[in-house]
Amino acid sequence: MKLVLRVVLAIVFFLIGVVGMYFAMPYIAPQRVQQVQRQLDSLRQINSALADSVRTDSLAPDTLALLIDSLVATRDTLQQLRDSLRSLYQQMNALQQALTQTQRHLQQTQQQLAVLERRRIQAQELATTITRLEDDQRRALLSQLSPEILDMLYLETQGRGRTLLLQSLPPEQAARLVSRLIQKQEPMVTSVESQ
Repeated sequence: MKLVLRVVLAIVFFLIGVVGMYFAMPYIAPQRVQQVQRQLDSLRQINSALADSVRTDSLAPDTLALLIDSLVATRDTLQQLRDSLRSLYQQMNALQQALTQTQRHLQQTQQQLAVLERRRIQAQELATTITRLEDDQRRALLSQLSPEILDMLYLETQGRGRTLLLQSLPPEQAARLVSRLIQKQEPMVTSVESQ
């Protein structure tokens, strides 16, 4: 559950970072901002030159070439900005989908955890009740329970209760219970040792 929470937090912080990068672009790439500023300045100069040229009815060829170059550079810059925005939106959508999936998975895990906790509480109550029964009643009841329930009962009892539980079972059934419990603990031991 902590891992899922860390993943969700990492995704949220990444999204905040992406949006921050977008707004901090003038500070991150000042050369690019200066280039765009120069292009805008040249457009202003061309605009004033065109206004003067229109008044005199003569357009200088170098002014026209400057205008074309400036427009081409501006078009290229705008296309790059559009591509960057498109990429950011795609990344944001992918992260949002991952966040939604992680939230669904977290909800499912929480529901499963709640079910397991209810079962554990029921097993504790049942184990307490069974250990208070007479030997004959306890033997009759335990002989009819499934192996999964016997496992839960054994795990939820302690000390004397576990001894009573094992003594109340037929020898073959007690042996199977102990071997199942050992098999369940072996994967946990090997995973702890490998870490």
